[in-house]
Amino acid sequence: MKKKGILNIVLFMTIFILSYGILYQQNKKKNIYKKQDKKNVQNLKFTEELKKEQKKWSDKFQELQNYEENLKNYEQSLKEKSLEIKKKIAFLKKEQKEFKELIEKKIFDRQTISTYEAMENEQAATIIMNMYKKDPDLACRLIRKMPGDKSGEILNSMTIMDKELSTEIATKALKFFKPKSRKNKKN
Repeated sequence: MKKKGILNIVLFMTIFILSYGILYQQNKKKNIYKKQDKKNVQNLKFTEELKKEQKKWSDKFQELQNYEENLKNYEQSLKEKSLEIKKKIAFLKKEQKEFKELIEKKIFDRQTISTYEAMENEQAATIIMNMYKKDPDLACRLIRKMPGDKSGEILNSMTIMDKELSTEIATKALKFFKPKSRKNKKN
């Protein structure tokens, strides 16, 4: 009976150890599954956050692409307008040059000059000042073509009305004065 008792104890111990080992292995697997589940949950959360961030950046990228496209369209529009303006400037410069050439060629006839000479000084001054505001070169040429004493009286009347404008007209009229060149005479 002693042998049977020892055998029972050994058998019991073996069953106990095997049961404990099996339970330990199952528990260990559960813990591994729990850890894997936690990792999977964390990975899922991380993946969802990444997708949200990716969507956010994708939207931002699309917004920037749209903005870039709008800027390119605006730039093209500005280039077209700039080209238009350059053409208009070139046209106006050409017209201005042609106009100045006409003014330079324009010679007042004696009747026109006599008309202004015959006017009262204040009246002629008013008309020439208004003319100067619209066509400065024409007004200055008219002053230059008049006899010195009459243009002096008209400029004097202008000075009483508007000192700055009369000074400007007189200064510009002087620019139209081209003195005759004197040839050196031999003594």
